[in-house]
Amino acid sequence: MVPLDMASAVRVLPVVFAWFAASTVCTSASKATLLDLTPHKCAFALTASQFVLSAVFSLAILAVMGKKPVIPEQARSATVAIGLVYTAGFALLNLSLGRLAASFAETVRGLEPIFTALFAVLFRVRGGRLGPRAGGSLGALLCGAAVVVYSQPALSLSGLTLGLLANLMFAARSLLTTSAQDRVGRTSLEANALFFYQHLIGSLVMVPLALLSGGSTCVELTLTHAVAPKAALMSAAAFFAYNRLSLSVLLMLDAVSHSVCNALRRAVTIGVAALLFSTKLDAPTITGIVIIICGSTSYALGSARDRAEAAAAEQEEEERTTLKAEGDAEGAVSERRASDVETQ
Repeated sequence: MVPLDMASAVRVLPVVFAWFAASTVCTSASKATLLDLTPHKCAFALTASQFVLSAVFSLAILAVMGKKPVIPEQARSATVAIGLVYTAGFALLNLSLGRLAASFAETVRGLEPIFTALFAVLFRVRGGRLGPRAGGSLGALLCGAAVVVYSQPALSLSGLTLGLLANLMFAARSLLTTSAQDRVGRTSLEANALFFYQHLIGSLVMVPLALLSGGSTCVELTLTHAVAPKAALMSAAAFFAYNRLSLSVLLMLDAVSHSVCNALRRAVTIGVAALLFSTKLDAPTITGIVIIICGSTSYALGSARDRAEAAAAEQEEEERTTLKAEGDAEGAVSERRASDVETQ
């Protein structure tokens, strides 16, 4: 985690605050839209609107920047896979949001590091070695999740399952993105182009699904209800802002600092959502949420330190091996010279 100087902090902090605000508005407006349209199931229609608006806005930004959304040929199949799991993640998240309190749905998202670590270890991707600090943090996350789930009086198991499946998709996206970066190089995979194609692919998937699942009815209801029109528009706009600002923060900070900010973002979103929707948080629930947020932060910091120590140990071992090889070579030369002297 790289410390910021004053000039960098002045530049980064407003973007971080805007990111937090956009996340809070997105979650709250999405929940308000789904509540206002109940009993109709409009999660797919809401997701489609979010992706279509984000694809249009991201293409407009690329045009203003004078850039074309180009993906290297060797990363195109991975880009399609990233777009599909990314889309599935937000579709599942909106489905879970229709069944869970907004604050609890965001709490479930805080368990994403568990799935990310599991995938990284199973598939042995970069950073896949689980050290003691990261392992301890994941244990804390599991304990926090158990406390929160136990304290929910009317827990929707389907909503919880959908939220956990969304985490699985987001973890798969991280795995695929890391693998693509390793294959073509981190600088060759342009972030803005990837962002555009993720939402273009999502639009191509979600619009047909929305139409097949009664999306036209959802649109008609949205136009006639009191809350849904403004809430749906705010949800789609904030969805784009939240994800685009997340990318901006990632480009301005290192990955560890971004992960820590992400954990803090969830804390803000959970608190605001609980206030807006009058969700009662008892002491066990608050305790579990705090454990999850602290565990996420600890995982980001601990896994980075574990990786740094592992890399230092590997470098030290390589240096010892090199010195031993050089020593063996010098010894062999000395023995050969001594042998030549004896022969003479």
